[in-house]
Amino acid sequence: SVIGGSYEDKDKELPERYFGKVNNASLHIGLNQVRKLVNALIEVYGTPDEIAVSIARDLKQPGREIRRKQGINRIDKDRINHELDKLKVKKSYRNRLLFSLWEDLAEDPQLRCCPFSGTPIAITDIFSGEFEDEHLLPFSRSYDDRRANKVLSSRDWNRRKANKSPFEALGATDDWPKILARVQNRPADKQWRFGEDAWAKLEG
Repeated sequence: SVIGGSYEDKDKELPERYFGKVNNASLHIGLNQVRKLVNALIEVYGTPDEIAVSIARDLKQPGREIRRKQGINRIDKDRINHELDKLKVKKSYRNRLLFSLWEDLAEDPQLRCCPFSGTPIAITDIFSGEFEDEHLLPFSRSYDDRRANKVLSSRDWNRRKANKSPFEALGATDDWPKILARVQNRPADKQWRFGEDAWAKLEG
């Protein structure tokens, strides 16, 4: 289903604010690949009379496995809600996401910091407004809205990174070796997004 959309904000750079968006990262990535393929075919053969797109559910995952993952997610949601209660923070999807991204920074809470600046992020800092969730590979280019493509980092460094991958924005700076060292504490599905070949891996 489509969520959001105001039919008022007509910013061409952010069409999801106008039309709304389908909150499914896999679908976005799949449609982006289809778009590239169609554009390549048009360049060679011209505009087609009709395009039919069929997207099937992943039949390789049995219902039992799906239910198991749903159960794990429910337990994790309850656990985080309990932590938000202790912090006196509203229990919402966004606040649970921010807390999860904070936990992704490192197993040891003492090592959790902004991956770009190295600024420590204590549990009391998560909702201070000084830190925010950032797409490692920009959503406008990757269509990847999954947790694996997000990180909790300082607002200032998010602006500095802008609409680029970490390597594109910071790979040529003196800060890069320190950034890569901090990335070693991150989950594997986040680590590769800091690499020089991140875009190739995403599309491959």
